[in-house]
Amino acid sequence: MSRNGNDEINIEPSISAVKLACDLGRTYLENLPTRLASPDDIVRANLSHFDEFPSETSSDPTATLTWDQVVFNDATSPIGVKLENVAARLAGYPSTVQ
Repeated sequence: MSRNGNDEINIEPSISAVKLACDLGRTYLENLPTRLASPDDIVRANLSHFDEFPSETSSDPTATLTWDQVVFNDATSPIGVKLENVAARLAGYPSTVQ
């Protein structure tokens, strides 16, 4: 949400983010029958893209949807492990999940 020059709250960016989240969720559910049960080698290799340093500029909320995910280990959630370690590195902490 943001305020415009008239002290009115602009909720359009938040509404757009919620609509996008719904669309992404629907697409995810529709594609479940064809999704892999675990990541293949190509998916694991693409995790290296998260090693790039993120932009220091803000972005539209629809481009940055986040989630709260409990990460147990690389076998159950390789993307979760990667994101946990990237976040730890950016915050100046050692990798937290192996």
